[in-house]
Amino acid sequence: MYTVFKISIEDSVDKDAVLKDFASQSFKFINGMLVASILNDDRGDIVSYDSNWYEHCDAMMDFIQNNTEALRRYDCGYHFDIAVHSKDCKDTTVKCMPMDNDFIKLLAEYNITFEISLYLPLER
Repeated sequence: MYTVFKISIEDSVDKDAVLKDFASQSFKFINGMLVASILNDDRGDIVSYDSNWYEHCDAMMDFIQNNTEALRRYDCGYHFDIAVHSKDCKDTTVKCMPMDNDFIKLLAEYNITFEISLYLPLER
């Protein structure tokens, strides 16, 4: 399972200022978006790489709480993207990914969108 944080920056927003305010993170441009590494992972663009969903939630909450000023300062599109692969569900046919109220409130407070993508093998 991978979680990535992305920032969509409008042309009117100073990209250098955004990079400076989020300087504690490792960002790189991918397809015109800034993509962050939150856990100092050697993969560079990964917020969390773990099969434990709660680790992902903790990493996302930590990122928001550590960047509240920068998140409020800019009118950008903020987005968490979670990719769930078949190996993450190998022991079960059901993958439950609960979110507590505090997590959902933080997403709403900072207008952060959230997406879960399932990458499952094709049945033949």
